Amino acid sequence: MSPEEKDKKIERLEEENKALREKIAELERRFGRYSQNSSKPPSSDRLKKKTQIRTKSLREKGKRPSGGQFGHRGQTLEQVLHPDKVIEQPTPCSCGKCGCDVRGVAVEKIIKRQVFDIPAPVIIVTQHQVTVKKCPKCNTTIQGSFPVEVKALRPIIPDITTPRMPESAPMNAPITVACESDKLAKT
Repeated sequence: MSPEEKDKKIERLEEENKALREKIAELERRFGRYSQNSSKPPSSDRLKKKTQIRTKSLREKGKRPSGGQFGHRGQTLEQVLHPDKVIEQPTPCSCGKCGCDVRGVAVEKIIKRQVFDIPAPVIIVTQHQVTVKKCPKCNTTIQGSFPVEVKALRPIIPDITTPRMPESAPMNAPITVACESDKLAKT
C-alpha cells in the first residue's frame, strides 16, 4: 500500500469511528432512561439491575425507632365535656348481617366524635360621635375631631391582623421602633 492509500484509509476509519461513537452515545442516552430519571411511565421500564435504581434511603439508620418517641406527649384537641351542639346520628333499624329488627333493643354504648369549627367573623360596628357647640361669646362653632382612621363617612378599618406602621414611623423601621416613635409622637 502506498502512503496516500494508507492516509485515505486512516481518514475513512476515523470518520467511521466518530460516527460509531455518536451512535453509541445516542443509544446509551435513549436506553439509559427509565421511570426514575425521566417522564417515562414505570410500565416502560426494562429489566434493570436493582443496584442501579435506588430503592431506599442512603441515610444511615438512627438509634431511635421511627415515629413518635416514647414519653413524648402528643398535642391534639381534647374532647370537651359540654359541646355547643350535639347531633345524634340515626342507627339502622335492622341488623345488617341477619336482618333482625333492633328498634326496641337497649343502647349498649355511645361513640362520640367532636368537630372543632371556628365561627365566621362578626362585623362589630362602632359609632364615633363628635359634639358641636357654639361659643356664647363670639358665636363660633366648636366641635371635637374624629380619630385618624375615622375620617370618612363610612370608613372600613383594615384587617387588624395585618401589622400597620404608624404614619410618624421612619421608613423601613422595625415594628418595635415604629411603635415607640408613634408613642412619642402622641405625647
